[in-house]
Amino acid sequence: MGLYNKTISILDKRKTWFRRSLFLLLAVIIIPPMLLSISINVIATKQLKDQINQTHELLIQQMTQRLNQQLTQFEFSVRNWAINQIFGDYLQHVDFYQELSTIRSIMNALGAMENSISFIKNIEIYIADQDMLISNVNGVSRIYNTEKRDRYQEAFKRPGDMYWNYGLNDSPDMLNIDMTVMHKIPAESSHPFGAIIVEVDAVKFSSFIGQINPYQEGYTLLLNESQELLSAGTFEQRKDASLLATKLKGQPSIGNYIFKWNGKDFLISNGAVPRMKWNLLLATPIDKLTEPVVLITRIMTGITAAAFIILLVLAWVASRRVYSPITRMMSLFIPDESESELPVHQDEIEFIESRWAQLNSESIIMQQRLETQLPSLREGFLYQLIFGHYYHLSESEIRKRLKNYNLDLGHSRVQFTLIQISGISKLEGKFNEDDEQLITFAAYNIIQELIEATGKGMAVFNFQNLTVGYLLRLPEEMSEEEERQTTIKQSAEMIKTLERLLKMDVTMVISQPATQLNTIHTVYEQSEQALRFRSVHETGQVLYLEDLIVQGKEVAFYPFDLEKELLQALRIGNIEQSSSLFKQFIATCMQNADIETVLHQGMLQLLGSVLQLVYQTGHSPQTVFGLSNLYEELLEHNDLKQMCEYFEKLVMKPFIEHIVESQNVKLVQMTEDVKGTIHSKYMTDLSLEMCADEHHIDPFRLSRAFKEVTGVNFIDYVTDYRIKKSKELLKNTNFRINEIAEMVGYQSSYFNRIFKKKENMTPGQFREKEGNAPLST
Repeated sequence: MGLYNKTISILDKRKTWFRRSLFLLLAVIIIPPMLLSISINVIATKQLKDQINQTHELLIQQMTQRLNQQLTQFEFSVRNWAINQIFGDYLQHVDFYQELSTIRSIMNALGAMENSISFIKNIEIYIADQDMLISNVNGVSRIYNTEKRDRYQEAFKRPGDMYWNYGLNDSPDMLNIDMTVMHKIPAESSHPFGAIIVEVDAVKFSSFIGQINPYQEGYTLLLNESQELLSAGTFEQRKDASLLATKLKGQPSIGNYIFKWNGKDFLISNGAVPRMKWNLLLATPIDKLTEPVVLITRIMTGITAAAFIILLVLAWVASRRVYSPITRMMSLFIPDESESELPVHQDEIEFIESRWAQLNSESIIMQQRLETQLPSLREGFLYQLIFGHYYHLSESEIRKRLKNYNLDLGHSRVQFTLIQISGISKLEGKFNEDDEQLITFAAYNIIQELIEATGKGMAVFNFQNLTVGYLLRLPEEMSEEEERQTTIKQSAEMIKTLERLLKMDVTMVISQPATQLNTIHTVYEQSEQALRFRSVHETGQVLYLEDLIVQGKEVAFYPFDLEKELLQALRIGNIEQSSSLFKQFIATCMQNADIETVLHQGMLQLLGSVLQLVYQTGHSPQTVFGLSNLYEELLEHNDLKQMCEYFEKLVMKPFIEHIVESQNVKLVQMTEDVKGTIHSKYMTDLSLEMCADEHHIDPFRLSRAFKEVTGVNFIDYVTDYRIKKSKELLKNTNFRINEIAEMVGYQSSYFNRIFKKKENMTPGQFREKEGNAPLST
């Protein structure tokens, strides 16, 4: 007899019991749903209508609150833009047709602002006294249209710093009211010269209004204080929404009420947006709100009607599962319950025994394969444990999993050690920063061999960033002194081996033995932080994690005087002096604080001072250094020498080049101004100090700049110009020589000597040579 027929025969023996059970199950399942359906149909309809009103009112409150929050955030963003330094007082003096870099910066800033909020259509800078508009799309343009200029001026004269405007720009769609926010600039100024004008995209704003309404049917109307339609939820509904808004004028502005329109009954709910004095109306068809009653009634009727059929199926399934254990067991070996799978000479029990033996044999083979993969699985689990991915596991669960990976710790304690390799720059080009993984892998192999030789190693971790860690299992019977002596011996041997083979500096952070494995992740993070406390003067050093407690007694040191001198050298663009002072700064820091983290903090403080200097000199860090995160890139270098090279190359050098480039233009202009002073006052007692005072510059800087631009020093230029003017007077006039000497700023005797020195002849000889007879000498 087949397996299926055997099952049926077993069920037939219990046919009377199944019949009684079937009727009982039908009564239990069908009667309660029928009563429940009737109760819901009578009671729930009334309660649901009341609940719909409450829900609708709560919904409109939530929608207005969300809209108010979004618009408040929008205004806050506009206010923040208005206080941006790029829109400062200097704009009212800018020549917008000449200073292209300023216009480009403003346009880039406007583009970034437009992209920050989804429903912004356009942002313009309005310069009132010039009737000028600046935008990211159109650039710089002047308002020539009289009506448009009047609208802008009228809006600008409104009281207050920020306010909404309607119809500021021409809109081709009569159903779409133009909405803009105007904020005067500079912010909070008593004499603003312009304004930021943010135009709202009607389509996107309508989409945003529609998104806050969970109902797919109906209308969401946003009206301003004049009851004009601002948004219709979805842009395509604005025509119908405009008609509905017109019909609703004169209706109650608070609470819920029913309104009939277009052959449908709508539930109208009002909500106020207090910040803008706007009104939000939610109009939902009544038939859509009452759909749940109809749906629930239909569902309950369907459930009642189908209960009997479902019960029959459940009874049949339950009978097979509860009363046919052999059938269930056979189904594990023969999924299709086919009799052809059964040998003729075996019954079901014999078949199950033979199949069980076969599965047991396969299980042994799988166990052997699993044991070969256990080291890799155990290593992967410990990596995840170190990185904190198993923080949700309890201590017992962690030890149980390790035991499954053939690592039974019992009551042994665990010690974590983190090793950092540093000093690539000392290898003189044998390795570079791109070889970090290669060096780390070599160190990993060396450490793994040393740990395996101890017989106490649990795992060695390759963290890829010149750091390697390992876990040691310490026997329970080992005392603390024995643990410490063993640790000291192992660390000394490991540092010696690594330094001998890799020729690099080694720093070890040794944690305190732990009994809780779920704290290993915290120990790892603390060890990483402890590496910052290594001494930059020592090549091989061991740090004990429990000893690294900041006592707060050390006197903080920072070479402010050297920083001041360095910043001054950077300010004047002296690259040689800046490099020398920077090296003195680093040397002084290392003499007074050799801990790596202290030196890093000193470098970050210096970087902050340089960035402050950039702002003080009127430059932008983005212009000088690009978009690089200097703080983050500086901390990426663990080696102090690499950090210093990075600072000189990517911080000091670009700043000095920028300073020198900007100063050259100023020096040429200043030199031309000084030359003009010489040309107009050469006949007076003219000196370098007098010119320096007149042009508000240091005499030394004036002398060096004059020489650099003209190629001659200040005194020689004055002398040559005076000689030139005297020669013109000697040639073209009949003034006496002593009179000409006074006219060019010299005494007569000195004039004769300096003229002869320059022209190899006396003034009289020069006059005779030029054919102009003197009156008297």
